[in-house]
Amino acid sequence: MIDYHMHTDYTEDAEGKVEDYCKIADKKGIEEIAFTNHFIIINKNKPRWTIMPGEIAKHLKDIESAKKKFNVKIKAGLEVDYWKARKKEIDDVLSNHQFDFLLGSVHYIGNYLVGGTKEEASEFFKGKTMIEIYEAYFARVVETIESQLFDVIAHPDYIRKNIVKYFGKELSFEEYRKSAEKVIEALIDNKVGIEVNSSGYFHGLVDSFPTPDFLKTCLESGVKVITIGSDSHRPSSVGSNLDKVIEKLRKNGCKKICLFNKRKSKEVFLEKL
Repeated sequence: MIDYHMHTDYTEDAEGKVEDYCKIADKKGIEEIAFTNHFIIINKNKPRWTIMPGEIAKHLKDIESAKKKFNVKIKAGLEVDYWKARKKEIDDVLSNHQFDFLLGSVHYIGNYLVGGTKEEASEFFKGKTMIEIYEAYFARVVETIESQLFDVIAHPDYIRKNIVKYFGKELSFEEYRKSAEKVIEALIDNKVGIEVNSSGYFHGLVDSFPTPDFLKTCLESGVKVITIGSDSHRPSSVGSNLDKVIEKLRKNGCKKICLFNKRKSKEVFLEKL
């Protein structure tokens, strides 16, 4: 098993230290993991919502120390929110360190936190139709892909998390297909991958991110790089529901996923998982 998305207590939304996650991964027989704490540059005045630039080196040392103690392959990464106007600042921070893997993600539309709680998302949702929200969200995803700063886009339709909580339902893929296809075109043009993220099962959904139709369209369109992750924010959830993610990938014709080392990807056959 592989889990390429987990957070530690460098941010307020997560619990546990690197070693706590490694102990659970080792106990569960998970062979390879990646730490991907949030880096959100606009949160400088709310440091506990993001790992701070000055903390990254210490976090990487935590990972190096853990590599010596556990029978688990451990990769160093970040999950980064992107703003075009802040690209140089973001790039400067990322370039100062050696990472194995960088996730780009969208939790904000402008300065509105749409990936937080339902109450936070409602500030942006009010007065808008569902399709307007989807279109705005996917436009941010495209912008993130086109930055070319990231290897993979995390939970590419994460907006569904709060859409369901706010509206009581979500749109079918066909209703926002045009916006999703712009995302997929950007993925292919910029050689960026997608993550299949099992955290949807914890957010009132009955599926992972992205939806089966979104995933199938990605695969049929030629998206080559696929990673999987639990998005764990506490050690006990390491690896959670990734068996369902693997089965979903198989059902949609995917035969390989990717591992990363120093920002270079390597394919591994699903049949080995």
